[in-house]
Amino acid sequence: MSTKFITFLGTTDYKEVNYEINCKVYRTRFVQEAILNEIKLKENGKIYTYVIATEMSKKKNWDSLKTVIDVSDIIVIDENSKKDNQYLIEKDYWSIFGKIVNIVEDNDVVYFDITHSFRIMPIIATLVINYIRVLKNAEVKAMYYGVFDNDIYNRDNNVLFPILNAAEMIDLIDFSNGLNEFITTGQAKLLKNITKNSDSKYDKLIESMENIGFMMASCRTNEIPKAVSELKKIINNLKSDNSVINLYNPMLKKVEEKYSKFNDKTNNIYSIIMWCIENGLVQQALTILVEYYKYNISTYLNFTGDEKQLYYTVSNTLKANRNNLLGSAIIKHKDKNSLEYKIYILDETMNKQGIDLKGLNNIFNELRRLRNDINHAGILNKYDACNYRPESLVNKIKFFKKFFRIMENLNEDKIQNQHTKISSIG
Repeated sequence: MSTKFITFLGTTDYKEVNYEINCKVYRTRFVQEAILNEIKLKENGKIYTYVIATEMSKKKNWDSLKTVIDVSDIIVIDENSKKDNQYLIEKDYWSIFGKIVNIVEDNDVVYFDITHSFRIMPIIATLVINYIRVLKNAEVKAMYYGVFDNDIYNRDNNVLFPILNAAEMIDLIDFSNGLNEFITTGQAKLLKNITKNSDSKYDKLIESMENIGFMMASCRTNEIPKAVSELKKIINNLKSDNSVINLYNPMLKKVEEKYSKFNDKTNNIYSIIMWCIENGLVQQALTILVEYYKYNISTYLNFTGDEKQLYYTVSNTLKANRNNLLGSAIIKHKDKNSLEYKIYILDETMNKQGIDLKGLNNIFNELRRLRNDINHAGILNKYDACNYRPESLVNKIKFFKKFFRIMENLNEDKIQNQHTKISSIG
């Protein structure tokens, strides 16, 4: 690990200027000298300076620059046949990118100066910064730019020209990456890492986003609706806060979109399942669907026995009721407290709502087997990975949307009736 200063050398006939950085003034032809002096105040040990130049800028300014700063190496970029016009082509960009990246080693501390960079260089430097931070774990502490205006200088050559640090642009890169992580996976870990040392109005929002991600990953279905409701309140408060930076407003919109299918009037089970599918949590989606299908059926039937018995009885009763008149007639005349009769009533109720419960139960059993297979690490090799692709699962899961809504209402009415009876007895 070492400290490195990467700067660009231009072809301008540099004038002696008063550069100001952190309330200190340096009079020099080269902004690199002022910046390097500032870096030395911050870093212990040797600072390795690398200069990126073209053949023309090296010829014009290199000899003068190396008399005022200690340079570890000068890297001359490739130029094509149009170099007299100072044009670069696409292959040159890749060459420049690679040369700058190769300067940096794992865990280096890096300072950039883009004051005299070629027109495309600030873009390349920004890409390099993102690349080395991710793949080389480099810490980029600053991206300096020395402001200079020739007209102002000609009027007063003693005026102070500031050296700006565009490090906040690096934070914006992190923010963009973090927001992309949230959009594609529903997780807010990167966003949380960005803001963990700040006192931001968004801390509460990002913490809430992260917590919901954990809840989804751990199937906390009873906690998720309340957490999403609280998240929406936080968003509304931020939207009404005039001090909120406009730059972050698109994030609020993206977060709203992520949870737009959630509401305060239902348990949101279907929305939770689809959220998990859309964000790569296939195992969680299947687990929640299987458990809530079983829970809804069991609650409606007042069934507390073995789940295998439940699956067997539900499947056979639905098959008998839908496949032949005799089977249906037998079920109709069973004891009204029997499991078969209750299943028959549920089947008829669903049929009136346009739901084929027998067909839905068949899909459920298929998804249940997929869930069991994934939970047992596919040891029995019953299913290929393609069976778990989101598009394949969504085509099956979509049939449960109406079912979950109806069952929620049926079970709520049933529980309410039970409470009414208890109250009347009391």
